[in-house]
Amino acid sequence: MRSQNENKFRRGQRPPLGGTLIFFALLLLPLCAFADTLSVSEWLIAERPIAWPAFADQTDLNVLLDADQLDFVNLHPRENDFAPGATLPRNLWMKNTGVGLWPHGTYQQPVRIGYAAIYVTSSHEQSVKIHAETPCAVAVFIDGKEKDRSTTGSLDITAKFKHGRSLLLVKTILLPDSTPRLYTQQPFDRLEFNFDLKPEQVGTISVTTDAAYTFERFEDFTLFDDVSSPTISRDGKYAAWIDSHYNAERKKENQLQIMDLATRDIVYSTPPLKGLGNVTFIPVNYEPTLVYTTSGDNGSTIWQLRSPYFEPQEIARGIKGLVKLGFGMGFSLVYFTADADADKSETDYYLLDDLEDRLSDWTRTRELFSLSANGGSITRLISAADSFAIDEFAPCMDDDRILFTRRVPKPGRPYYDTQFWLMNTQTGASKQVASMSVPFETRPLSFTWLPGGQEIAFVTAAHEIGNDAANYPSYSQTALYILNTESGKIRNLTAGSRYSIEEDDERGAVRFNKSDGRLWFRAVMDSRIQLMSIPYNQPGAKAEHHNFYVPVTTDFDIADNGRRIFVASGPSNPVALHLVDGKQHFTLSDPNKRLIGNADFAGYSPYNFVNSSGDTIDGALYFPAGYEVFSHNWPLVVYFYGGTSPRDLRFTYTYHWWTANGYFVYVINPRGCIGYGEKFAAQHTNDWGTLASQDIIEGTQKLLAATPYLDKNRVGAYGGSYGGFITMDLATKTNLFAALCSMSGLSNIGSYFGEGEWGFTYGDLALPGSYPWNRRDVFVDKSPIYHADQIHTPLLLMHGTGDVNVPKGESEQMFTALKLLGKNTALVRFKNEDHSFAKLSNRVAEREILREWFDKYLKNDPSGWNARWVR
Repeated sequence: MRSQNENKFRRGQRPPLGGTLIFFALLLLPLCAFADTLSVSEWLIAERPIAWPAFADQTDLNVLLDADQLDFVNLHPRENDFAPGATLPRNLWMKNTGVGLWPHGTYQQPVRIGYAAIYVTSSHEQSVKIHAETPCAVAVFIDGKEKDRSTTGSLDITAKFKHGRSLLLVKTILLPDSTPRLYTQQPFDRLEFNFDLKPEQVGTISVTTDAAYTFERFEDFTLFDDVSSPTISRDGKYAAWIDSHYNAERKKENQLQIMDLATRDIVYSTPPLKGLGNVTFIPVNYEPTLVYTTSGDNGSTIWQLRSPYFEPQEIARGIKGLVKLGFGMGFSLVYFTADADADKSETDYYLLDDLEDRLSDWTRTRELFSLSANGGSITRLISAADSFAIDEFAPCMDDDRILFTRRVPKPGRPYYDTQFWLMNTQTGASKQVASMSVPFETRPLSFTWLPGGQEIAFVTAAHEIGNDAANYPSYSQTALYILNTESGKIRNLTAGSRYSIEEDDERGAVRFNKSDGRLWFRAVMDSRIQLMSIPYNQPGAKAEHHNFYVPVTTDFDIADNGRRIFVASGPSNPVALHLVDGKQHFTLSDPNKRLIGNADFAGYSPYNFVNSSGDTIDGALYFPAGYEVFSHNWPLVVYFYGGTSPRDLRFTYTYHWWTANGYFVYVINPRGCIGYGEKFAAQHTNDWGTLASQDIIEGTQKLLAATPYLDKNRVGAYGGSYGGFITMDLATKTNLFAALCSMSGLSNIGSYFGEGEWGFTYGDLALPGSYPWNRRDVFVDKSPIYHADQIHTPLLLMHGTGDVNVPKGESEQMFTALKLLGKNTALVRFKNEDHSFAKLSNRVAEREILREWFDKYLKNDPSGWNARWVR
């Protein structure tokens, strides 16, 4: 157990108690002193020849200004990097100081186009007056959008600058002299260029030629690419994965990549594919074959790519409601589940006569099908039924059996039983082999057959729900089980473990490794997600940790020879795809490498403390990068979830965004999280803020006492969903915070329990045995709405109007109560958004509004908030 004094700052950084600290914004030193008008005298410049388009009007310089189409999505000028259209060494971005920028166009020299670039940082969204003066035609672009142009070279415009850093690019046409000429006045051989910026307020903008990414804008998370769904061929020869990126319209695109692991060459790459998923290598006639699916308006298509040529072939198309693929009979058969369309009412009203009718993910329309891997007709194996829902399935590779699970409604907790059934796909004969009483939220998933075809591994809740109403262990912590399909006996392979095993309902989260005879899985352990393995046939065996230098593994696959690939990230390490072969490690794909060496990522230090009950509470402190000494009084943002899911140490753009905007960030995992042992997780049951909020208050107070460079009067806190509830709960209990924000949070446990789509199923984890009619001490006494009169801290509420998980009324009723009480509050509605916002612009706006709220109360800077809501 570590105390808070044992925490060490990483990367050589430490929290000393004295020294001089330069505020982060001053890294972007203006190129002249702050004044009413900022004259820019340092630029990144480049030039290249350009020809008049055929048949163009050579008296209209607009034609040349439009002659090159710049790729602003990938344009990020940096000194000594290649400039647009670069073909010669001189076509590099070069730093230039003074008013003389581009060389004069001397006699008989070709027409050239000149570029000048700077990065402008604005403290808030504002209108800035721009004056440009040059003897050439000129156009001004801000963040890729043209603001104005002039063919005479004189330009006066007013342009909107968003909060944070913008790329300002000037394009000009450099015409050659019509006759030989000797230049005798300064800047002699260069064209004079004067450029002035006049902000709304003095000192609110700065300029630089430093091209480092700074991440003040939340929308810049779209700069980061992602890697997911890694799969490796059974013989270990090939790896495949999905690359994801945002295009020029900020739409996410997914591409499939296949790599030859012997040469590390990409041997197949697709264009962006819609609905790409279910990416899995299988051996067909002993040759690696990649299977994947795409989806569109006309349903899903199953594809295969056979090595070594990887030419795409359709297996089946037009499948409506495709959910998951599986493979059996030596990979000769493809199995899949699909959800049929539910019967639609022809009237404006419809009947709900069962509790599960409220659940959008109740799969009573799900069916199971099979078809040959070579295509052909589709066979329905299991039809939909009203009395149960098909959930998970796993074909046996040794014969024609398939194991599947059914969820069956039952009176009383856990409201549904999970039944395990075994089917002979040739005869259709089925029999139930076992049953478990576990919560809906942590039902059995991730099935993996073991050698011999008699046993199968899976993941579910670490405990079944028994008859002892007084004993409520954690049903959110999960464990690895083995089911014997002949005897029906189930054994818990990881009972009593500190860690909780990750589930995955698409590809499965458990792998059997033929090379070592062990089961491999990902496990939540403290704030890490690690690869672990355990022998399945050695009673009492302990799992082995396979640590990696970055702490969070989000997906993996393993070949028969033990080669494994996995996606991992860390606090300052964006996602990358890795290969481990014996004791050798290789990075297969590092899609954000271009950013890593050219960005100001946040620093990070663990911050743990022992609470008043003797529990060690895990946390992390993120801070602006590049500082060895701390003496500045920094504002602090505290972030938490407070429920069952810990905030782990994966790369999270939000933390870097906060530090780029001048905040320290404290991320805390209070009591009730999984991954810290069953006892720790069990403290979530019926807690609803009692222990979790206590830990957050205590942790924040101890952090402030230990770090004098944090300003105790400028502390804010926020959370979403259950974290939004905790935020409201904190508002009723403490004046520690100067501002708070609840995002899609709940204020009334009773109304959430009945109206939230999964209120009662989540209640099976968080409210076991508790109902509005028997636990007033929970449903009333622990609901923030009933203590609204105790709230004195400015509280921002944000909610999507289409939220079915935590309905918008949870924020609406708290807003109404606080307004009636004359409290400082605001409510932001996001039209038609669900619990997780689908529209990118709304996701960005939600975070920027949050920052503006904290800027107002933690920095005494209401400019952003006021500018957004000007009426």
